[in-house]
Amino acid sequence: MDIVIPLRSGQNEELRYALRSWDAHLSFSKVWVIGGKPAWLANVNHIRTSQAGSKYKNTTTALKKACETDGVSEQFIYLNDDMFLMREFDNVPVYHRGLMSEFAKNRRLAGPYLRGAKNTLKLLTELGHHQPLSYEVHVPMVLDKTLMLKALEIGKHVNPLHKRSLYGNLVGLGGQRIQDPKVATKSAFDRRRPIISTSDDSFKRGQVGVFIRQRFPEPSRFER
Repeated sequence: MDIVIPLRSGQNEELRYALRSWDAHLSFSKVWVIGGKPAWLANVNHIRTSQAGSKYKNTTTALKKACETDGVSEQFIYLNDDMFLMREFDNVPVYHRGLMSEFAKNRRLAGPYLRGAKNTLKLLTELGHHQPLSYEVHVPMVLDKTLMLKALEIGKHVNPLHKRSLYGNLVGLGGQRIQDPKVATKSAFDRRRPIISTSDDSFKRGQVGVFIRQRFPEPSRFER
């Protein structure tokens, strides 16, 4: 099974360490980077896509391109550059963060992201999913190319689309509820987590960034 990573432009040090963690703890075939590509990155398949839109539009464009590409495995592991595996995984577990109706009421959400949550929830309800789950968790997710293309077509009028949640509910993924492993603070955090995700700031300046860099000091086969 391949890995697919939507990627913005830039040198992206998070990806360097994320790849080290995946290479150490996960079995996979090819790596596909869709979007930008840092100069240090090697031994991957790269498809350049426009980075002119919002981050939501750019990742949707990248995901659609991956699903339309013949060389990408029919099922693939969808990962972002800020997701770090801290232990070995024999397979990719299915995680969600609870009901979308609860997620859409989160007072910490705002702007386009909150609007997208509400509109994706509305679409799923109209399609007969009355208690849909939110899969907007910063963890790897296994996707099927054909089924994801169908989901993107169904949700093409929603902007920004919560594409992981639309897909997960349409195919009936189920899964285990977890707390999102995103660490946005620069202070102490739970180091026992099997998966850790960071923000730009917490990776560069926080304790979590120091921890990750110390855990994975050796270059992977994906670095020049």
